[in-house]
Amino acid sequence: MSADFPSAFASRWLDRSSWLLIIFYAIAHGGLLLAPQSIYWDDWVLWNMDPAIVTDTFRQVGIPYVLGGLVHNVLLAAGPWFYKLLTFAMWLATGLMLHRIIKRAGYLDEQTVTLIILFYLTAPLFAGRITMILFPYTLYWSVFVLAWLMLGKNRWIALLLFALSFTVQSLLVFYALPMLELLVRSRAWTSPRSLAWWAISKIDLLLLPFVWFAIKRTYFKPTDYYVSYNENFAWKNLS
Repeated sequence: MSADFPSAFASRWLDRSSWLLIIFYAIAHGGLLLAPQSIYWDDWVLWNMDPAIVTDTFRQVGIPYVLGGLVHNVLLAAGPWFYKLLTFAMWLATGLMLHRIIKRAGYLDEQTVTLIILFYLTAPLFAGRITMILFPYTLYWSVFVLAWLMLGKNRWIALLLFALSFTVQSLLVFYALPMLELLVRSRAWTSPRSLAWWAISKIDLLLLPFVWFAIKRTYFKPTDYYVSYNENFAWKNLS
């Protein structure tokens, strides 16, 4: 390996803006690492539980691929500190990836993009990320952003990663953002004919959330204790 590999890697992935983001992110959220063994209220449904019970709980919720229980069982074997470390690293990674995603569109200058991501990384949002029970949101959001970054590089990997990220179903709505960014980068919106050809060429990407949701509704319904879980959402119930 070349002796100048570290410097080449840094210049390739960690430019001056990236280092600025890392420093401010560490200042804003470094406290996450100061209580590595902390257990919070909702975490007690996981802590010191039999791995079989953890797995079965997430199976009942209807999490596809049995990943909910598997992820927690692996991390619980390491301890609460591993949740904190991965959460800290993954949120930072999503910021750096989003920085590259926005820059490649070419519509905003470097300073504006950096300010947007600086807000994303330092805003006091989602304080619940410190808990173990909410780690899947961090994990699947990270997978979603990685899939977004992969668009235009490896379509099949992007498809697989997006499908995995949809385990958090709210990301089905956020999926409109990478599709919009892909459309803007391809400039297919300039005419109806171009738009139609673009839609045909990207039909697998466009159908993915609908196919995934149909499979989820058919084969991964909540069962047992969680029957009808999330089934009562309707406009009339908001009043």
